[in-house]
Amino acid sequence: MTSAELSEKINTLIDSSSGKIRSGDIDGAIGDLKSAECLDPDNVVVLRNIASVYAKDGLFRTAIEYCDKIERLNSGYIDIHQIKKLKAFSLAMTNNYQPAEKIINEVLVSFPADSQSLGILGYIYDKMNRRKEALDCYKRIISSDNSNATALNSIAYLMTELGSDLNAALSFAKKALETNRDNPAYLDTIGYVYLRRGETEMAKKYLKAAFEKMPDNDEIKSHLNELLKL
Repeated sequence: MTSAELSEKINTLIDSSSGKIRSGDIDGAIGDLKSAECLDPDNVVVLRNIASVYAKDGLFRTAIEYCDKIERLNSGYIDIHQIKKLKAFSLAMTNNYQPAEKIINEVLVSFPADSQSLGILGYIYDKMNRRKEALDCYKRIISSDNSNATALNSIAYLMTELGSDLNAALSFAKKALETNRDNPAYLDTIGYVYLRRGETEMAKKYLKAAFEKMPDNDEIKSHLNELLKL
């Protein structure tokens, strides 16, 4: 097989995997990409796609292994900051918060306003119970993108957890919910804000709606239990 034929075959497999991801066939996408890896084991574009799909499938440790391999190859054909973000995210998802924090801060040195990196760091800080620092990360996101629903929701939740301005928290929660009124996380947050404001009927309305959409979520259940004890 000539190099041109090899490149065409790999590109066909990558395109096929992308189509399967869009249709929800993650296993099929991984199969295509693993076939491409067999053809060219050091192809960083293939390896990046494999790492991304494994992370999407919740196989974060395997995603980390592929990120490590890409870093070892030290290729100029790939944006290493994207690989670092994927690795930091995967580390955070496996509760390895300190190494994840270190890596994502390295990315932020070069791209201090990158909302994806700030979101990952905010999540890490929240999980490390460094909520004021997490809040600052999400506020940095909306300073340049005031329609970022995830950041708006996170700000509302963290402000409520910290017992700060509940009026402002409610405003942020409402803005997040306006973007997707069926999102159980957003419904839970606004219900939680109302709960802490002592508005139990409004809290019940939103927490019940969140629970109906995601009945197995422990956080939603804990907020409902808190409401029922009042």
